[in-house]
Order: sequence, then structure tokens, then C-alpha cells
Amino acid sequence: MIRNDTELQATQERILLFERILAEARRTYSMSNYAAMAEGYWLVIDKLQADIRAYLSCVPDPIVTASSTSWCTSGNHTTIPSSGRP
Repeated sequence: MIRNDTELQATQERILLFERILAEARRTYSMSNYAAMAEGYWLVIDKLQADIRAYLSCVPDPIVTASSTSWCTSGNHTTIPSSGRP
């Protein structure tokens, strides 16, 4: 679970790292070996992207100060309605 913008940035960087690893592996591994090794990375990337979506779907309450690190999980938030996008 992402609790603040610092964790958001770290999660985004992890996704980029995993995507770079997959891009390099795609060029160097055989098709069957790539498929086997990539599956775990895709599962982690999917989970991290879901965490990002959950964090970004919360809007902080203006009363909550910028120093608060867990406003979204403390109940001091408004969830943006889903637009039906994946």
C-alpha cells in the first residue's frame, strides 16, 4: 500500500526498473525462457500498478496537512469515482 508521494515515486521507479529488465530479457532470452521468467515480473508490475491506482484515486481532505503521511488510509479522503477505465 502506498501511503505518500515518496512511496508513489519509489513504486513508479520499481515498475520502470522491472520493465527495463523485461525489455533486455526479451532481446536476450529464448521465447520459452523469456515467457517463464517474465510471468513473475508481470504479476509484480500488475500489483504495483493497482497500488498506484488506489493511491491516486484518493483525494486528500484539505484539512489534512501536507505533513500527514497516511491520509488516504486514515479515512481522511475522498475516492474519485471510477470512469470504467482499466
